[in-house]
Amino acid sequence: MSDDGLWLSTGWHGVPRWLRGAALLLLIWTVPVLIGSSSHFFGMAMEGGMSMPASHIWGHSMATWYIWIPATPLIIWLGRRYRFARGEWTRALLVHLVAASVVFVLQTLVVTDVNLWTGHFVPDGDLGRRLVNAVVNQYVFDLLTYGIVLSADAGFRLARESRDRNLRAARLERQLAQARLEALRMQLQPHFLFNTLNSAVMLVRQGANAEATSVLVQISELLRYVLDERESMVPLREELHFLRRYLDLEQVRFRDRLVVEAEVPDALLDVPVPNLILQPIVENALRHGIGARAAVGHLAIRARRTAQGLELEVEDDGPGLRPGWSLEHDAGVGLTTTMGRLEELFGPGYRLAVGAGKEGGTRVTIALPASQGAAAPLEMAEPFGLEGSAAPLDPRYT
Repeated sequence: MSDDGLWLSTGWHGVPRWLRGAALLLLIWTVPVLIGSSSHFFGMAMEGGMSMPASHIWGHSMATWYIWIPATPLIIWLGRRYRFARGEWTRALLVHLVAASVVFVLQTLVVTDVNLWTGHFVPDGDLGRRLVNAVVNQYVFDLLTYGIVLSADAGFRLARESRDRNLRAARLERQLAQARLEALRMQLQPHFLFNTLNSAVMLVRQGANAEATSVLVQISELLRYVLDERESMVPLREELHFLRRYLDLEQVRFRDRLVVEAEVPDALLDVPVPNLILQPIVENALRHGIGARAAVGHLAIRARRTAQGLELEVEDDGPGLRPGWSLEHDAGVGLTTTMGRLEELFGPGYRLAVGAGKEGGTRVTIALPASQGAAAPLEMAEPFGLEGSAAPLDPRYT
């Protein structure tokens, strides 16, 4: 909307914006009127009585300050049109000195007329002398007042611009985090669908139609969760619930070769964590750890509270990292996307480490800073089965 449109638009109770602005300026410039007049009255009272009529005091004070009511919008407009930017100082200084001088002359004329009308000045026709006196006594003060108005508007403008920049930056960060989450979803769907649909086909060929139907239903539920629009942070309970569905389907492919355990205290189930933060880590463990060996593989998912916040851990007993592997140079799409999301959500407050597990294999640790507040508990369709240390993720996995 243009500036003209803003001045003509209506606000609360249908009051035009320009009228509300005028009322605000009247309120602002009435403050020095009241302060100056009250000080004058107090001074006369301390000297023993009223040596000057109240009309002289109020008239002089109102004429001195109320001239700034129409001058303020002009100062603001000039301040935004002629800024003290690099290379423009001379022109801006000249423009504002001329504007301040015009305000001073108009103020002197108004004050003189009001004082003559109230009888505060005796008509003597010596306007030049009064103008000289005003220059000596008032001009520097008016320059200071002009500068205060100019600086106040510049301060409000800079604060507003800073707020707008922060809002835009926050929106861009959310959009970037969402885009990376979408990239994770796109990564999950083709690879995961390929494996699970092959598993369903295998079950059909084996005549296990009931199990094949269950797999297809679970695929539908899982994809519905992945494709739904959700907040960037969800309770750990919900993240583990999704992970359980994911591992249920992977169990069809791995069968007895996969044993999953979870060590998650109940007190941590409602702590907020980034949505879909564990799935790419678990997928890497299954693909490069459990899937790379013929023997039974073990996958551990842990959560613990630390002094800094929450620590999540995924560990497998696969072949482990190749010699010379580093997170900076060898991280794949899953880890890179995960680190990007964590950077957007927590800045430097997070930590992601990849190293050797306790008994070989690979361990990935994600340390999240303490949250300002836990997410609200969610109603679960069925119990998750995390009642204590080393509790199995699903009874079938033991």
